[in-house]
Amino acid sequence: MVDISTISIMIAAGSVVAGITLAVLQLRNLVKTRKTGLVINLYGTFGSEDFRTKLLELLALEYRDYDDYVKKYGSYFSNSPTSKTVAVIGVYFEGVGVLLHRRLIDADLTYDLLGTPVEITWEKMKPIVEGLRLVSGRRDTYAFYEYLYGEMKRLDTKRGTRSSQQMRSMPGG
Repeated sequence: MVDISTISIMIAAGSVVAGITLAVLQLRNLVKTRKTGLVINLYGTFGSEDFRTKLLELLALEYRDYDDYVKKYGSYFSNSPTSKTVAVIGVYFEGVGVLLHRRLIDADLTYDLLGTPVEITWEKMKPIVEGLRLVSGRRDTYAFYEYLYGEMKRLDTKRGTRSSQQMRSMPGG
């Protein structure tokens, strides 16, 4: 027969297990909320007028390769408006790449909000980055930006038809 003290111990143990489970669930939710908040902050910067201006300036540049870029716009290391534009875009996406690499932001949410811009800007900047790597002798120049691009392409491929199906199932899709 089970006495009252045994029942009391079982209830106490069950309460501890329930409390730990609740704490773990709350911690998971907090981590998810913080990761989401980081991405939303990044998206806010991306949507700012200043950043949009720099983005459009970058996309308007015309060059074949790094040498052509330098001939037309000057060195990346100069203080020219063009080098500032390239640096702003590069540094921004390098930072996003670091956060993604360290798993401080969610890859899927990052893809949903920044995937296409990452792909377009990396493809535009790739010749500049490759040239910078050669000139500086640093193979890690914008390595996290390139990592970010690779992850966005991977998610794009992974989602492929699923993204199209999701878009069609949305109102107005």
